[in-house]
Amino acid sequence: MSMLQRICCIGGLLCLSLSPLAAQKALLTALDSGQTHERLLVVCPLVGKGTYEDPIRPALVPAKLSRQNGAKGLDLVMGYAWTRSDDGKSAIVELVLRDGAAVAEFRKTATAAAGTQLFERGKDSTASIDVELKKVKRNFDRRELRAFVP
Repeated sequence: MSMLQRICCIGGLLCLSLSPLAAQKALLTALDSGQTHERLLVVCPLVGKGTYEDPIRPALVPAKLSRQNGAKGLDLVMGYAWTRSDDGKSAIVELVLRDGAAVAEFRKTATAAAGTQLFERGKDSTASIDVELKKVKRNFDRRELRAFVP
């Protein structure tokens, strides 16, 4: 075996022995927080007087977040982020809900509210969501609205 062949064999063995470490390192990266839990995009009217006791907020957002297991209605919301529409009368909200059952329960509450549009990831196409949300806020980019939960 020539010297060049030996070097190539050693290099190949070295690459093979280090590849599992590289693969393991890739697995340790964190999951994007925007991919956790169930997420809905909602267009709803704003409520509140704008005082400390009654701040202006989206109608389908609870005044206080709850982490209860038996929650119903608006108490199903674990976290949210929102932005005001161009006309200032409504909001685009990203809601974070626990699971599919919470989404179904929240959907009942949302459909009963007037002036509300609900979009669900995976069920509504991103193109149709973008078209509808740009009617409410002209320069809106849904990737900039990100709700975080602990």
